[in-house]
Amino acid sequence: MCCFRCGHCKELAPIYEDLGKAFRLDKKRVVIAKIDGADEIELSQQYKVESYPTLIFFPADASQPHEMYKGPRELDAMVDYVNEMVGLHRQTDGQLKWSVGLVDALDKLLGANGYPPGCRGKPLNKAFVENFNQTVQGLEGRDGEVGRKYYLPAVVKIAEHGVAFIDEEIKRLTALINDNKVDDKKRTDLELKKNIYLGCLHMLVGR
Repeated sequence: MCCFRCGHCKELAPIYEDLGKAFRLDKKRVVIAKIDGADEIELSQQYKVESYPTLIFFPADASQPHEMYKGPRELDAMVDYVNEMVGLHRQTDGQLKWSVGLVDALDKLLGANGYPPGCRGKPLNKAFVENFNQTVQGLEGRDGEVGRKYYLPAVVKIAEHGVAFIDEEIKRLTALINDNKVDDKKRTDLELKKNIYLGCLHMLVGR
């Protein structure tokens, strides 16, 4: 809650706007709103607003209590707070954190097959791909879904083209993610796919 004539509110305004942009793809779960407390006197009194700006978190479940935000009025801190309260994993630029979507069991399998120094570009062998496929098919729930949709196609591509393909694919996916013509649902799908390739890069190459 703010007062549009308040100096502190004007100072916070661009940060608050960026907070909304960070969660622009999560409109069904997060609404970043602002109210002019000077015009909404009853609301200010109802929520015991004593100064401006006052930031209040309201859970989607109206039966749950609201909470006054008392953390730093900095974008990274506010994004972390919303992520924690809602169960999301956004970065300040609105993209998913690189660890989102990774499956521990598959990452360990990739790590066990990591390349020694000087072997960058060596393709994954057929036996590894077959073993990886069996592992994926044995996973259930979210891990199985992510494994079949993202991991397995990535491993097959890496086996065909070598590890150097990972950098090329990450570059391609990044360009698509940053394309304003891509819709929100597709962008999230691309981000998850990019995260898988980043995970493969880390596990197979060590960076």
